[in-house]
Amino acid sequence: MNVRGRASGLSVLMVGMACSASCGPIVDEGPGAGSIPGDAIHEVLAPRTSSRFQSQVLVLGTLHLSGEKERLEPGHLLSLLDLLERFSPTRIAVESFTTDEVALLAELETDVPAAAQVLDMFARGTLTAGRTMQRALGVHRVAADGLARAALEDGGSSLTDDQRLALVAWLLAAYELNSAALQWSYLSPESRGRDQTLPAEIRDLLDGRLESPNEVVTLASALARRLGLQRLHSIDSQYDGVRTLSAPEASLETLFSDPMRGELRDREWAARADSLKDAAFAAGDLLSLYRWMNGQEYQRGDLTQWNWLFEGRHPDGLDRFRYAMWELRNIRQATQIMDVAASGRPERVLVVVGSSHKPHLDRLLGVHLTVRTVQLADLETAGTS
Repeated sequence: MNVRGRASGLSVLMVGMACSASCGPIVDEGPGAGSIPGDAIHEVLAPRTSSRFQSQVLVLGTLHLSGEKERLEPGHLLSLLDLLERFSPTRIAVESFTTDEVALLAELETDVPAAAQVLDMFARGTLTAGRTMQRALGVHRVAADGLARAALEDGGSSLTDDQRLALVAWLLAAYELNSAALQWSYLSPESRGRDQTLPAEIRDLLDGRLESPNEVVTLASALARRLGLQRLHSIDSQYDGVRTLSAPEASLETLFSDPMRGELRDREWAARADSLKDAAFAAGDLLSLYRWMNGQEYQRGDLTQWNWLFEGRHPDGLDRFRYAMWELRNIRQATQIMDVAASGRPERVLVVVGSSHKPHLDRLLGVHLTVRTVQLADLETAGTS
């Protein structure tokens, strides 16, 4: 901004401050006196939005399929993948730690035991592989991320095997394990077998990743390969878990052993969920299950898992704090999804997350003008026009 621009901006700020000081207090006239706070945005700007302005976001609530590895077969997901392909996403986001989140937890873990605990549960392999490649390449995380982005912008689909192997290494060094595994999958088995540029333990990690039943691999990566996409976007955070697990151990034990935790959950719904899941696996096609999981009936039943935290039974307030942290995690995910959707053109973003996140994300995303949420059912009815 030039000097005149700064002066003009300062003048506007000073006028606003002067009005705040001299125009009298703002009187709250109570409910019903006017619009809902914040409604001015939708009154003024929402009518100006159009499909050419908004990115479409489809939040797909999923089972955590690693828990179904004994009975999951590739054919179980084909109908679902066919349906998702109709959406033709331009970007796919997954419930995995962002590179910044991994770096933050790595910085904290020496002094914050809960950070080490969260890393061990969710991202230790990503961090270890990343540090291995940072040492091998002589680059730090941010530099590796820049090199990877430059290679992808130059046309990831046309890379030679050597260029793709270099990209795999940079992505790993940037803590982007999911995208690295996607790039590894684009190499032929022969090329992967001949590679001597990556350490053996890294090649084994990537090979094992391609065989994982995790939904990041079996849904997100599988669809990305169908569409020729070159990257998966990570949107998860567990910093809320660090804060919760940092509470006194005795308080945590009291909270999570609260008998109301099970008693207040809708047991009839839980039994129906188990029955429908078993039936879908027996039929060899999970599409009907995913239809139900992404609808209102499922969400109403699933949300009862949080009922126990609203009883006010814990004098230390850890029950209230635990739910506040769950809300915060969903807000962080929604923020990352907005970042993925931000573009000079409307994008179609598929977000693959555990089903418990879906109602929260739909609600959080639904208030924004630059995105429009799409439902799985829409793909079978009105399409994605």
